[in-house]
Amino acid sequence: MKKQISCGALNVLAAATLTLASGGLWAACSYTVTNNWGSGFTGEITVTNDTAAAVSNWSVSWQETGVTVTNAWNATLSGANPYTASSLNWNGALAPKASASFGFQATGKAGTPKVNGVLCGAAASSNASVAASSKQSSLIASSASSKSAVISSSSSKSSLAASSTQAQSSSVANESVWRFEENELGACNTADVKTNQTGYTGTGYIDTVDTLDASMAWSISAASAKTYAIEFRFANGASARTAKVLVNNSQIQLQEFPATGGWNQWQTLSLNVPFKAGTNSVQIVANAASGLANVDYIAVAGNGITPAACPSVSSAASSSAPAASSSSRSSAAPLVNQASPIGFASLNGGTTGGKNGQTVSVSNYADLKRYAESAQAYTIMINGTISNGSAGGQIRVASNKSLVGVGSSAFLSGVGIDISGSSSNVIVRNLKMTLVGTSSPSSVNGGDVISIYGNAPNIWIDHCELYSENPDVQTNIDKYDGLIDIKGQTSFITLSYNYLHDHHKGGLVGAADNDLFTDRKVTMHHNYYKNVKLRVPMYRGATGHFFNNYIVGAKDATEIRANTCVRVERNYYEALHYSIYTTSDSPGKTERIGNIEVSRTSRAYPANCTADISYNYSSVLINNAADVKTKVPQTAGVGKI
Repeated sequence: MKKQISCGALNVLAAATLTLASGGLWAACSYTVTNNWGSGFTGEITVTNDTAAAVSNWSVSWQETGVTVTNAWNATLSGANPYTASSLNWNGALAPKASASFGFQATGKAGTPKVNGVLCGAAASSNASVAASSKQSSLIASSASSKSAVISSSSSKSSLAASSTQAQSSSVANESVWRFEENELGACNTADVKTNQTGYTGTGYIDTVDTLDASMAWSISAASAKTYAIEFRFANGASARTAKVLVNNSQIQLQEFPATGGWNQWQTLSLNVPFKAGTNSVQIVANAASGLANVDYIAVAGNGITPAACPSVSSAASSSAPAASSSSRSSAAPLVNQASPIGFASLNGGTTGGKNGQTVSVSNYADLKRYAESAQAYTIMINGTISNGSAGGQIRVASNKSLVGVGSSAFLSGVGIDISGSSSNVIVRNLKMTLVGTSSPSSVNGGDVISIYGNAPNIWIDHCELYSENPDVQTNIDKYDGLIDIKGQTSFITLSYNYLHDHHKGGLVGAADNDLFTDRKVTMHHNYYKNVKLRVPMYRGATGHFFNNYIVGAKDATEIRANTCVRVERNYYEALHYSIYTTSDSPGKTERIGNIEVSRTSRAYPANCTADISYNYSSVLINNAADVKTKVPQTAGVGKI
């Protein structure tokens, strides 16, 4: 269970939007104990720019009592009680309302330190006061820039100020406006937030997969039933996209989002929709296979508009489905759009997980186990920390499942994932996982955080964080087993954009030299391995593709053994003993392309081969391996899908 701790002079909830305090201070940082096993713990500090101006870098300081912080990630740690954490080059720039988080591991008993820093509490200016207390604005008809004005009457497209049909409402220019940005309450497509285009506001924009019926959704509370004006800020390429507009699951109209000339060329479009008093759902659903426009935000004009919590949804009811307890469901169209893997998981019919089943939300171990182990197809949205106590737990995931963490705080603490037997078509995304804190880690899920074995095909593990303890401190190599182990007659597997750190044995493909399966095909790309000493990874009996991975702090990294041909392509190996190697008693082969190997001890490479890579991956390939070192840590791990 997470422990909420005071931040600066205020007591805040880690998951809460930061609000203005009566004394004129605002809490813009939070200290959260994410896992506590008595003799040590892991924590997370989140820094939020709750001012009205952008911040180019940040640092925070805190002092522990009887605690030693041993390492940190996603920030530069300095000092020795008090400790100071400073932003890295990729997470230092914070727009107004934007946040950055970093984690740390410590020995000793978790306490209640205060976090200090410029963003952890200061006198609020009038602008910052408005921004902290409410996202509403009366600037709908102003000529201010789009950064400060929610809606500008000078928009080349129709603006809210120009709306002509405002049934049962006062002049729009006299009403307030609420802007719904991604990653905030009311915006429901958190898994589809992207940042690779320019010109957006907030922390990104929503970009769903290009397919028929792809959808975006928002949840909005209205004080009264009447017609409200909604504005979309969107970007398109050279062609228009058409979408069905639904309010409370009823189609209002078919709306064309015209071409804007480029994906960084943003325009606005407004329309009028009827709301009921209370919570309303707004959706746009793609009317063609080309999908939807990218959406930066929507804004709603009308006094009494506020954001509402996004519902959990199901696409169809099933009489054989488990009864919901603390998890919630509704009959709205799915809010989570399924992305597709690159690599071997894209073959053999593809990997879609629970796309064709119900979507449910869970926040406890019993519900997660019930839905994940059901014979029905489910997309399971995981909220907050889920644990089964010091004994730990094992989730045996059945076929046609997607396990997706919500936001950046979904955490399986002491819970291992088992994908085995005849299970197939499984997706695990955006989850932080560890077996740290269990009384006997080796007895939980065989000591693996994720174990894939049996005859299980088509598995995709994406944007997850997996770890145990610093192997330089916890020296028992057998206390835990692998972070991700793949064994038996499994195939068509992709591991992508994962952050794996602080562990002895990263992962293997093939349990032993006699565990040889000629059709075992495994892709690993854009993974960030930090302080993982061995098996990064170990391949046996497989066709493999290992590309654009960043490995730092390993001892012996990519071990190629019997009956294996692996394309090892454009990876960055830093400060290790052996980078790409084989053994004389169990030799394997590699196809090596454009890797960078820093401080490598001299050792003969495996023999050459040509790997059978039968999918296209040019859209994600980082061609210059020197860029892997900086780009992969920016995209790997939770909260980045």
